[in-house]
Amino acid sequence: HSLRRRQRQMCIETATGYAINPARDLGPRLAHAVLPIANKGTSDWQYAWVPVVGPMIGGIIAYGVFQLMV
Repeated sequence: HSLRRRQRQMCIETATGYAINPARDLGPRLAHAVLPIANKGTSDWQYAWVPVVGPMIGGIIAYGVFQLMV
């Protein structure tokens, strides 16, 4: 049971885990910021822009590569 408990803790220790989708990142981040959880870490708001800006930059790069190949 100890290993299973540690696995669950590892999954929820950070605000959202590794979510690059803004729809999957913002909700858990807001819940983590609002809920009174004992000994919780930060909600890591300095990372919050990555799921929004990252895909936009990726789309621009993909468009450029596509134009080069066509």
